[in-house]
Amino acid sequence: MPTMPPTATRPPDYSDSYRGAFRPAAYPVTPAALGRAFFNAGPAWIGWLFTLRNRIVALFGLKTPGSSKRAEQLKAFRGLPGERIGLFRVYEAADNRLVIGETDKHLDFRVILQVNTTQPDLDIKTLIITTEVHFHNRMGRWYFVPVKPLHRIIVPVMLKGMLRKPELLTAIV
Repeated sequence: MPTMPPTATRPPDYSDSYRGAFRPAAYPVTPAALGRAFFNAGPAWIGWLFTLRNRIVALFGLKTPGSSKRAEQLKAFRGLPGERIGLFRVYEAADNRLVIGETDKHLDFRVILQVNTTQPDLDIKTLIITTEVHFHNRMGRWYFVPVKPLHRIIVPVMLKGMLRKPELLTAIV
């Protein structure tokens, strides 16, 4: 399963990246922990926005997570390629990196969650959340008009939530 969509042969139509430093717990960062932390980091209002989004886009035949049981998916999540949490599919999992996203008829998107060692002597790491979006057509561009400003609010909020609880980023292996 490819990490990036077929449209990735060209630069993304939209891309951003947010980062923050943290001191990890005594255990290593794992792809599964990155995914669980990402999906547990947001406040309730983000969940409400996704519920609203899913109701609206279903009218246009776009993908929605259906009636997935998110809590059960999170509990069982191992961070393996092909796994899903709601709308998000895992495309790549490495020691310090998890690539999630979806491919749909209007656009493809990928969210790259990555942890880098910034200052090994101080045991400081950097969490980076990068988003790349490739539009397929006008519908993708129109869809992204209201999504873009919300995305620019939501991702930093989720990053802060992840950094506030660095123990969520690590797991006993």
